[in-house]
Amino acid sequence: MSNINVKNKSKSPHLFIEWFSYFLSVRTFSIKIEDFTDTSITQIPSGVPQGLVSGPLLFLIFINDLLLDLARIPFLHVSAFADDIKIFSSNPVAIQNGIDLIENWSSANSPPLAHTKTSLLRPEPNNASFPYSIAGHPNETFESVRDLGLIPDSSLKFKSHINKTISSALLRSKQLLNAFKSTSPQFYIFLFKCYVLLIIEYCSVVYSPPPTSKLSLSLETPPRFFTRKIFHRCNLTYSSYSDRLAQLNLFSMRHRRLQAQLLLLYKFLSGTSYYPNLDSYVRFSCSTRRPMNLVSIKPNCSDFFSHTVPFWNAIAAQTSYFLPPAEFCTLIM
Repeated sequence: MSNINVKNKSKSPHLFIEWFSYFLSVRTFSIKIEDFTDTSITQIPSGVPQGLVSGPLLFLIFINDLLLDLARIPFLHVSAFADDIKIFSSNPVAIQNGIDLIENWSSANSPPLAHTKTSLLRPEPNNASFPYSIAGHPNETFESVRDLGLIPDSSLKFKSHINKTISSALLRSKQLLNAFKSTSPQFYIFLFKCYVLLIIEYCSVVYSPPPTSKLSLSLETPPRFFTRKIFHRCNLTYSSYSDRLAQLNLFSMRHRRLQAQLLLLYKFLSGTSYYPNLDSYVRFSCSTRRPMNLVSIKPNCSDFFSHTVPFWNAIAAQTSYFLPPAEFCTLIM
C-alpha cells in the first residue's frame, strides 16, 4: 500500500489515498471450505483483493508514473490497457529508450517484465536491423502478435487474424451441429447468434477488410456453411445464400460489419466514444440541407474513416437534422 502514497503523482485527493491506505493495510486471510474454517491466519503484505471494484483504478495509480515518464520520451507513442503496454515509433532509439525505462521501472517496483510475453513487430523496413534488447537480451521479432484478441502482422494487416477467425467460427459451428439435433430453424439461429457470431464479430470494426475483397467474401464462409446445414436438417427447400439469409432473418457478415462501423463513427461524432484528434480525420460539411454530411480529411488513406464516411453520407443524405441514437440505429438497420 505504501506504493500509492509514494507514487501519488496523479494528485489524487488526500482523503482518497487515506481511505485506501486504511482499507488495504493490516489485512489477513484464512481458508474456508464449506463449513470448515482454518484457524491459522496469514498476513497479506501487499496487493488488493481479487475482484475488487476499485482494483483497476488502483493499478492505474500504481503505473501512473511509468506512463508519464514514457510520454516524455521524444518521438515515442504509448498506449496502455491494464498491464498491457504498447510503445511504437519510427525512431528505433526512442523505442529502445522506452524498453529500458519499462525494464528499470519493473525492476524497481517488484512486478518483473514478462520477457516471454514481450513481442516485437517491425512494420518499418528502415529499422529492420536495429538490435532491440531487454535487459541485455535480444528481443525476438515476430511476423504476427496477438494483441488483446487481435492478430496484426508486421505489415499491420489482419489476414492472419481473419483466417484464424474463420477457422474458429467453422469449428464452433461443427461442434454445435454435432451436439444438437433439431428440426427448428429458430433454434439453430439462436445457437449461431450466441456462439458463432461473437467469434466473427469480435473487433470487426478494427480488422474489417475492404467490402469487395477476397477476405471479406471468406468471412461469409461460416454463416454460409451453417445456414446450408440448417436448411438440410430442417427439410427446407435449398436456396442461394442470400435467400437463406432472408428467410432466416439474418444479415450478411459484410452488412453487419458496416452497421458496426457506422455505429462506432456515430459514437465518435456524438462524443459518447473518444477518438484522439478526430478533426484531423473527419469533419461535418456544415451543410444546412444535409447536417449529417461528413468530409473525410484524408479520403485516399486506407483507414476506418475513408472507408466508412462514403457509406455514412449515402445513408444520411436525406436527414434534415442530426439523428438521436435510437433513430440512427433504426436508419442503419
